[in-house]
Amino acid sequence: MVKIYSKLGKNYPTAISLAIKDLTNKEITAPNDLLGISYIKTIKQNKYKIIPQTIKRTNNYHEEKLNDEISSATAIRKAIINNDEIKKQVPSFTLDYLNDLHKIDDYFSLLKYKIITETNLSIYNTVDEGIDKKLKKEIVNATSYEDLINRIKSKRYTYNKLSRMLIHILCNFTKEKKEEFSKITYIRLLGFSPKGRKYLNTIKKQIDIPIISKINRHKDPMLEFEIETTKIYSLNLDLEKQIKLINKEYKNLMNKGE
Repeated sequence: MVKIYSKLGKNYPTAISLAIKDLTNKEITAPNDLLGISYIKTIKQNKYKIIPQTIKRTNNYHEEKLNDEISSATAIRKAIINNDEIKKQVPSFTLDYLNDLHKIDDYFSLLKYKIITETNLSIYNTVDEGIDKKLKKEIVNATSYEDLINRIKSKRYTYNKLSRMLIHILCNFTKEKKEEFSKITYIRLLGFSPKGRKYLNTIKKQIDIPIISKINRHKDPMLEFEIETTKIYSLNLDLEKQIKLINKEYKNLMNKGE
């Protein structure tokens, strides 16, 4: 039924919502609910030993105004962009990390250069034939990342789909790379506690792929691509912060707590 609605011109989220309503007579339209359904579908298709648990939200997570009790991520992001005070909305230790928050528009000039100079945009993952020409046409007049998306979005190409597409272009994630990276070749640890270290020691022999914590000890094309994207991510920072961010990728960032 999803395919039928898609052929009628509905975007994928809408097609899923309409198909569910036809089957259950229940209307599910919230993005997180639809995402949850996709998770459950993947669990069932792959027969994962995972039991889904749902948590009912009691607030509007798309609310754009700050609230002293519980604020949505949307409201907090908007406040940060507008340089509004958010001390009441986030934990104190979080504020330090938000000082160097990267905004997608910080990379728009890089993206614009990439789209203008790239001869064949269709080499990038999720860039279909046809949309590449529209990107070439609209990028010249677009004033921001969001403006570009609004100029080209349609029933077929939703905001989120286009956003992923533009990130693929910016990070040089081609269709060839997608095929090359179709299988996981390592597990990368970002941090663990002493308790976690003991657990890892018990499961290492049960895992067929390497578990790595220091990337300079492991050579892998996918890992090299990770480092490449980190370097791109760092480009909107000053040189000192760029070097610091990139060096973090090569260090063992173990959590010292329990």
